[in-house]
Amino acid sequence: MKTARIHSSALFLLLCIQSVGLWAQETAPLTVYYYERNPFEYQAPNGKPAGFIVDISKQAFQAAGIAVNWTLLPLNRVLKTIEEDAAPACTPGWYRKPEREAFGKYSHPIYLDKPIVGFSHASLKVPANVSARELLGRPDIHLLVNHSLVYGEYLDQLVRDLPASRVEWSSGTFLQFARKLRGARANLLLLTQEEIDAILNEAELSRNDYKTIYFSDVSYREYRYIICSQSVPDSVLKKLNSAIDQLVLPK
Repeated sequence: MKTARIHSSALFLLLCIQSVGLWAQETAPLTVYYYERNPFEYQAPNGKPAGFIVDISKQAFQAAGIAVNWTLLPLNRVLKTIEEDAAPACTPGWYRKPEREAFGKYSHPIYLDKPIVGFSHASLKVPANVSARELLGRPDIHLLVNHSLVYGEYLDQLVRDLPASRVEWSSGTFLQFARKLRGARANLLLLTQEEIDAILNEAELSRNDYKTIYFSDVSYREYRYIICSQSVPDSVLKKLNSAIDQLVLPK
């Protein structure tokens, strides 16, 4: 009888410890990682996170009652840090991919991108209504691609099919890539329509020196999500999703 009471007390104590631990996880400020990708997310001159994906995410976390600490990381470190899961953390503004679902928990969608476009120096000769498949198939095309970004399954497959000699993989930003186009070290980027004005303005590039290429075979649009590490409690993600569902999101 005495042994049973001891076991019951030990079980009760264990449950209390687990409850306190869960409560601490739910109430402690959550680290939110962001990176430099204007206009989606970037560090403003005052050192604070900015961009419309940041703004949407701030609204969602605040509406959910989730305290957060924003931390700037290099783009190529963000998802690795989420995967390592040293502490509960999230990062906003990512496409959904099976390999990311293996280590991350996804929120409900927070934004629907406009279709991906090509961006090149104005000197590149491109016919009207060109398809991405046709343009990327040209031997004179040399593409700049960031290791950590994806463009949707159709374009991702076209990029994977390119000869290695015509693809430059880098951890650089689109701003750095645009300057490379000016220097003729590569001649094509794939990026979102939302980024073009920000790149031209931030890099102080003349709009007349560059062109936007709208592909005839790329009309699909990809949702962006908040990805959280596995140690973020499901109860926290549930509150976040409920808040996202109540937001009026841009289209």
